[in-house]
Amino acid sequence: MKEIHFSPIDTWFFKEARPMGGFGGSEFSSVFPPPVRTLLGALRTYAGDFHGVKWSAYPQEYPKLKEIMGDAHSLGKLRCGGVFPLLGKKRLYPTPLHLVFVGEGENRTFSTMKIGEAIECDLGKVCLPTLPKTPKDEPRYKSAAELKSWIKEEDLLEILSGNIPNNLKLIDGKELFANESRVGIARDNKKRVVKEGMLYQTRHIRLKEDVKASFSLAGLEELNLPETGVCRLGGEGRGAFFEIKTQTPLRSPRKPKDAPRGVIVVLLTQALLDPKAPFGEAYKVSSACVGKALREGGYDMKNNSSRTAQSYVPAGSVWFVELGTNEAEAFVQQWHGKQLGDEQELGRGLIACGYWKK
Repeated sequence: MKEIHFSPIDTWFFKEARPMGGFGGSEFSSVFPPPVRTLLGALRTYAGDFHGVKWSAYPQEYPKLKEIMGDAHSLGKLRCGGVFPLLGKKRLYPTPLHLVFVGEGENRTFSTMKIGEAIECDLGKVCLPTLPKTPKDEPRYKSAAELKSWIKEEDLLEILSGNIPNNLKLIDGKELFANESRVGIARDNKKRVVKEGMLYQTRHIRLKEDVKASFSLAGLEELNLPETGVCRLGGEGRGAFFEIKTQTPLRSPRKPKDAPRGVIVVLLTQALLDPKAPFGEAYKVSSACVGKALREGGYDMKNNSSRTAQSYVPAGSVWFVELGTNEAEAFVQQWHGKQLGDEQELGRGLIACGYWKK
């Protein structure tokens, strides 16, 4: 598996999944990190140009290249492994949604959701996650989900080991990029004029120093691409510099000294699956902290139209599975770093597994 680091030459814009003519705010914001399909499309376009592809004749006259990097309907030999922000040389991972906090900034105190006994509700007999209890005159814990933040690998591994890391730091979007509002027009290229009434407003992102987008991709070797290059990426075809590196896989968490209650499963990339039964009938989920559905669309270059938006279970969602000590260890060894659900070739459903302490 290779890891491609993308850094912007200027600003970037990756439009949220909302139609240009839809209701709501008039300004369209950018998502970060970029969607998998966007990075994959930019890299395949670069690869085709690098090999001298005449796109009007692709894939009919390029069967060997199609076998490696696919076409509009397949990925060929390419397999994606997820997209993450990169701060310095370290990947950032989504904050697990069972993490809660009280306080602000550097004075935050962290804990995790507590899983109680099973109760009857509209979901059936389930164990619901609850906030840690606090005295009446003290502030209540808040969910980390509202911050839409990221954490470093060493902090994620501590949480997977059942601990709250010392000096845990949540990294939000303000520490990764700044927003820049722009006004755009629609062009009538035949008349070489601006189309009347076709104004749009976008909010670009300008990444902070040492921030990049990290994209894992397998099957890239046969394309024989240079280790560095410049490609067009995202809305308005903005420039991006890329470097191809060898990926270092996510390490496994330490096993706790005391017998665990079971395992926790943290979703690292968005997934297309049933959030009530991510493992099907293989394992019964005891409880879960699942975020609001993430909508992702995109643009279909072949048909020159918008791609139908799809709802995904968001990254950071956490499932709890009650298991014995030996079963828990075997579960972590078997599933840590694996994928669940559909669209796995696009890197969906990547999970990290750890221990659920009593």
